[in-house]
Amino acid sequence: MPDEIISKPGKLNEHEWAIIRTHTVEGQKMLERIGGFMRDIGRIVRASHERWDGCGYPDGLSGEAIPLESRIVAACDAFNAMTTTRSYRKAMGAPAAVAELLRCSGTQFDPQVVDALVRVSTRVRQAADRKTGDCEGDSPIAAPAADAVSVVDPAVSLLPRLEAEQPALRLASYARLAGAGERA
Repeated sequence: MPDEIISKPGKLNEHEWAIIRTHTVEGQKMLERIGGFMRDIGRIVRASHERWDGCGYPDGLSGEAIPLESRIVAACDAFNAMTTTRSYRKAMGAPAAVAELLRCSGTQFDPQVVDALVRVSTRVRQAADRKTGDCEGDSPIAAPAADAVSVVDPAVSLLPRLEAEQPALRLASYARLAGAGERA
């Protein structure tokens, strides 16, 4: 994706959105060229912007037609995106991001995935608070600690919760986490 689109401080126009919407297909193509088990990961990448209600891209899949791995990546990626400062907006706090996930549960996101992610996010914030002695979660130490694990723990913890033991799912989650760590 062109840096001028990714780093744009304002809203994207329709042409720029059309370019952005190609990233899942382009990601799949790159992984297919690598071959082997990466082809399975490409399937996950391709469907990572599909929506539970069928209004996503690139294929308009809905509900359980979307691979479980992609549904997990979508919710974790959205949580990470909301709680990370971007060129066009400041990060929101974890409670606001959780509220947004809950608002979009059943439309954008798989309700079971959202439920698991919310439970894990809450536990992560509580653990960070206990480490700092801050029960409100607003300490300058607790917030970065919670942010640092906000992508890692939800994706890893969702795997057994949703009884998804496929090797491709684990690899997709860890690959996604590695990419998130590089941006941090």
